[in-house]
Amino acid sequence: MQDIKQANRASTNMRLNRMVQGLLFGMVERGMQENGPVVLRRADTELAGRTEALWAVRVAAEMWRRRIWTDTRTVALLARACVHPHPKVQASAVRFFLGDLHAAESATGDSDDEGSEQEAAIPNVGRLQHQRKVGRKSKAGERRLKLAQAQARRRRKEQSEKELEKEEKETSNMAAIHLLNDPQAFADSLFENLSRGDKRHNLEMKVRIIQLLSRVIGTHRLVVLPFYSYLGKYLVPHQLHITLILVSLAQSVHDQSPTDMLTPAIRKIAYGFVHPGVSAEVVAAGINTIREVCRRQPWCMEEDLLHDLVDYRKSKDKGVSAASRGLMQLYREMNPAMLRRVDRGKTGAMALAGGKSPARFGVDRNEVHGIQGLELLAEHLEQKKEAGEEDDNDEWQGWELEEASDSDSDSSTGWINVSSDDDAGSHFSVDRSDLDLSDDEKPAEDAAEQPKDTRPVHERVREARRRRRAEQQAKAQRAEASSDEDEAPAEAPAPQDAPQDNEKLLELATTKILTPADFAKLNELRLQQAEEAAKQSGAAGAAARRELAALQSKKRATAVGTSDVVDESDILGPRKKAKADYEERMKSIQSGREDRGKFGSSKGKKNKEQYSSTTNRQKARGKNFQMVAKSWGVRSKKNASLREKSKRLRKHITTAKKRYK
Repeated sequence: MQDIKQANRASTNMRLNRMVQGLLFGMVERGMQENGPVVLRRADTELAGRTEALWAVRVAAEMWRRRIWTDTRTVALLARACVHPHPKVQASAVRFFLGDLHAAESATGDSDDEGSEQEAAIPNVGRLQHQRKVGRKSKAGERRLKLAQAQARRRRKEQSEKELEKEEKETSNMAAIHLLNDPQAFADSLFENLSRGDKRHNLEMKVRIIQLLSRVIGTHRLVVLPFYSYLGKYLVPHQLHITLILVSLAQSVHDQSPTDMLTPAIRKIAYGFVHPGVSAEVVAAGINTIREVCRRQPWCMEEDLLHDLVDYRKSKDKGVSAASRGLMQLYREMNPAMLRRVDRGKTGAMALAGGKSPARFGVDRNEVHGIQGLELLAEHLEQKKEAGEEDDNDEWQGWELEEASDSDSDSSTGWINVSSDDDAGSHFSVDRSDLDLSDDEKPAEDAAEQPKDTRPVHERVREARRRRRAEQQAKAQRAEASSDEDEAPAEAPAPQDAPQDNEKLLELATTKILTPADFAKLNELRLQQAEEAAKQSGAAGAAARRELAALQSKKRATAVGTSDVVDESDILGPRKKAKADYEERMKSIQSGREDRGKFGSSKGKKNKEQYSSTTNRQKARGKNFQMVAKSWGVRSKKNASLREKSKRLRKHITTAKKRYK
């Protein structure tokens, strides 16, 4: 890997990369085609090519992590490994697409690295088996071996569950998922591997494959019909890792998903999760899952079922009521006709009165018909123009630009220098008089004598914009002068006029090349406008707050490089703080002891140079009499003679006189 890294340091060595990628792909293919068609049995886990295939997958994943190989060939290699018959090879490839790049080194099962930390915690069962073979056999040795095997199984199960339940900021490797060559074929082969190997894979591996399959389906908007019916058998509240399964179900739904396959899944979630016989957390998780599914495909909901779920908004539990209100608010915006009249609210009632109809099935709701917030950017640029900030250099600060250097372009991009038409030996020539060029575009006679324009790209683009803007202004002035109409609204500037705004937006969209800085500024302006509108009250303020939340979530998703990925927090919703376990409680206790002094009695620290505790005699004086009534000192006082009592009294009087002198 270091050699490949050094070879690609200066520039990308495509020849070396393709050769090495071809070798790695061949290693993966040999392990799959050695015995003909792949038969998913436990005996097939002992394939001869499993070691080199696992090595090839880990090398490709590491090259992707170091940003050396980021092309489709690497993704195709790892996608092929996702259906490999060996479980460790398949686990490494699946974890790569899920974003857990480092976990590919420690797949489920026995680790190849005996010196790893995980293996240090797991008892060495192999050593005990060897000792039993070569040494004397006894019942005690057999008991130790069985105990070690049980402990090893328990440790491996705990480690796999912790890795599976671990939440990360980046939940999937979306860049690799987008680079899949044939997503539909990949999804079909992955689901076939999952369904045929139902008894071969353990539950943790099944959940990981389901997660990957759902993200591929949701990202590329695929249709895998048996997938939803396959998930139906796992949609029960007592199922292990049920939260991840519900997340996968919601993630796999899009606006092109067939409703006749989603409706049975929705009905099963409602019947199994939403009823008084389960806890409030289960009800909230069920309603939140239904809401996330319906947000992507609203036509899969039945009207009577929706009415029943909306009635849970009156629940005393905060999570359940919030989930039900979220579902009701969703259908107020998408299809208020499915709600009862009392549940439609002001927004839904006004939408129905205005004749607004929901989008039909099959219509792409994410289709973009323009650039949202372009009018804000136009206003911002107009303000900059009025302030005299004409320089566009600031727009390109922090962004990579390609310089117009002949040497760099020839060496990096591989362009070939072709001789001009005037050179000797040319096979054809072009008559410039035949070209239909405008006066501005016709070259001058002394163009060869003019020096070459070596200015940066952004300066030339800026000059072209200014020239085009001047031409358009001159054209507009000529059109205004030739017009005979003299209307009153046309005499005064009307910035709020819709045709004029549309003309300005059209001019901005057709004449200006929006830079990445422009898009960043556009998103910032939209956030500011949404924050100001969210301060309002009523329905307008609520709609603005929802828009603000959507923009903020989109900004976070763009920052971490993920798309619309459903998280476990979206399914669980707001809930009470769970009871802390032993480790969390001890951590809290130790954190509270950091700035505390030495432990000991506070009585011994008062008015003393050196800390010391009190004596037992001093402590006995402060005790309750009932605690010392049966002690020897109290009982001996009762049995004392008159002479002893008089001597004790005389001693007390003498001591008191000395004290008060």
